[in-house]
Amino acid sequence: MSSYISFLADILDDFTDFMIVSQRWSKTYHKNLQTFDRYLKEKYGPETNLTQEMVDSWCRQRPNESANSERARTNVIVALVKYIKKHELAKVEIPDRPKAQKCTHIP
Repeated sequence: MSSYISFLADILDDFTDFMIVSQRWSKTYHKNLQTFDRYLKEKYGPETNLTQEMVDSWCRQRPNESANSERARTNVIVALVKYIKKHELAKVEIPDRPKAQKCTHIP
């Protein structure tokens, strides 16, 4: 049974399986993909196709979010869009993302 709830659930299941087999899956990817899935369900509930606006609105930098945090949150979405494009499942482009910045945090 799928842990995804949006209209994209079947594609997300296939993508997750692909990433696991490719040994490129992580807990962070899982958490961020589930959050994206819930976002799609809540904001675009009855939709049946992934659009560029959906991807871009999710990947847009949030208030008080650093560029590096945005990149970490959206890495799985970029990988998902690449998967979708390769399999011709939707007409979406890879979202713009900020360049990685040098970390200035001192623990």
